[in-house]
Amino acid sequence: MIVNKNNIMKKFFVCLLCLLVALPMLGCGGSAPQLSNNAISMQLVSGNGYVNQNFAFPANVDGLIESGASEQQAKEYVEDLVNQIRLKVWNKLFLNYFAIYSDSPDNRYVIGGDLVKFTEADYNDASDCVEFSFRFASVAAWNYYHPKTDSQQPEEGEGGVFIEKDTSSAEFVFSQKVNGQTVGELYYQIIQSVMAEHFTQQQIDSLEKPSFRYDYVTHHKRVHSNADIKYYDGLYHHVWQQDFDKLDEAKEVEISTVNANRGWWYLVALAAALVAAGVGFATIYLINLRKKKAKKEA
Repeated sequence: MIVNKNNIMKKFFVCLLCLLVALPMLGCGGSAPQLSNNAISMQLVSGNGYVNQNFAFPANVDGLIESGASEQQAKEYVEDLVNQIRLKVWNKLFLNYFAIYSDSPDNRYVIGGDLVKFTEADYNDASDCVEFSFRFASVAAWNYYHPKTDSQQPEEGEGGVFIEKDTSSAEFVFSQKVNGQTVGELYYQIIQSVMAEHFTQQQIDSLEKPSFRYDYVTHHKRVHSNADIKYYDGLYHHVWQQDFDKLDEAKEVEISTVNANRGWWYLVALAAALVAAGVGFATIYLINLRKKKAKKEA
């Protein structure tokens, strides 16, 4: 049997080329998983020079229609849900940012300007969720609205002379409590109360309770975490998830980096604290504002 050396070499180089193409995909935490849309989620995208916060609240329109709801019922329900998310979530988070700006105005970072853009809550039929985003087009804009304090400094580990390890940690965002209830429960109750105005209890009970998801996305490769899911889709995702019935269980979100710009690692703790702060602090801000106004009028 005569062996064609040229054919062998061609096959060898084809295999080598395939290996080289595959190498960048290795060690990235695997391909993107199929994450359920039935999740109340917060995503923090720490990109190359920008930071986005994306929020999503499942509407479960498909499930409600399958349980016997009409198209008209679903349409009216979605309109009410969008209004309630705007009123009870978006507005409070917006007021929290507005309070920061009012305390120390800077025209470079005015809300609605080139560097700070907020999209209002609206229904996305592709994901079957009510969604909105807060977008900061520069790191300076993000830092302006998220001033660092000593308590938010990352913990420095022992990495040796040439290697430095920084770690940031925070409680899972939806497990944080406001007035004795978790943030996740408060958000779920908004959806439930709107559903109750449009559908029967039997239709509502036919739906699965949503899970809760925090997705920290970064362009930095040297990020390590205790995330439940990790994957790469051009950016590195670190995803923490929790079922509704387990929101009271202690769940820690932890991110560490080796030999990198520590400024970015404040993001996870700050973002995790923001949701609870937005619910609580906006109310405090309005109360103080009314008190000051009352004093002036007196």
